[in-house]
Amino acid sequence: MLPVISPDVIFADFVKELFDSKENDQDDSYRKDALERAVSPAIKKIDFAQVMDLFPQNYSQIIDVFASITRRAPNISNLQVTEGMLPERNAICISMDAAMVSAIGRMANLKTLKVHRFSLSLSELMGLCRNLPSLEILYFKIEPDREPDFDIDNFEQCFGHLEIFQFSPASTDIGLNFRFRRMLTLECISCLPNIRILGDPDGDEHSLDMLPTCLEIHELTNDEWKSRLTHLTLFLDKDVPEDALKKFPNVRNLQVC
Repeated sequence: MLPVISPDVIFADFVKELFDSKENDQDDSYRKDALERAVSPAIKKIDFAQVMDLFPQNYSQIIDVFASITRRAPNISNLQVTEGMLPERNAICISMDAAMVSAIGRMANLKTLKVHRFSLSLSELMGLCRNLPSLEILYFKIEPDREPDFDIDNFEQCFGHLEIFQFSPASTDIGLNFRFRRMLTLECISCLPNIRILGDPDGDEHSLDMLPTCLEIHELTNDEWKSRLTHLTLFLDKDVPEDALKKFPNVRNLQVC
């Protein structure tokens, strides 16, 4: 019996074939039409970065294709914009267009959203996640605010369903990135009841360090409060109170630097 090939794999292979043959007198309109014909309603997972590389100089076409694919494949549960076929473009990050944000916000079955090639402000990301109640895993590049507005009830309403929340500040200001990362990490640990994994996967060991946040949590919460975090990275460059981590009983993966 021949193995059954999933619609996800069929579509991903088709995108690669289009990319490999894109020099053969194919214009953007041809590729757009071919993609729309190839989309199956049964698709569950897609990395749109590969599709983007079919239109490297045509951003408006990228937006149109994205809206068309998400409309034709309403059952997508895992959307990524991470690794394309042009390595030099994987490091590019620009603000996400409102039309793309709106299209993602209509993906009612989305459980995983990982975006490397676009960024949003924290308020924009909160507005998006408010419309995605099934979302469990999130990675996004966030444009940091100097004075982020953390409304506790609104924050939990938007992100409270997340189990994994990873983010990288999208700024060249190292000091701003550090302050924003620390404030957002503290807010997540304090307010999100289901969070298990948290942090900046693109940062160095210092940017991943959650010791300052753990110490702040230790001071700010009552004795009954317990975190659900299962992963912690600590940079031990100071004496730590003996009971500093007692509010993190669920940690299974502890990295000490």
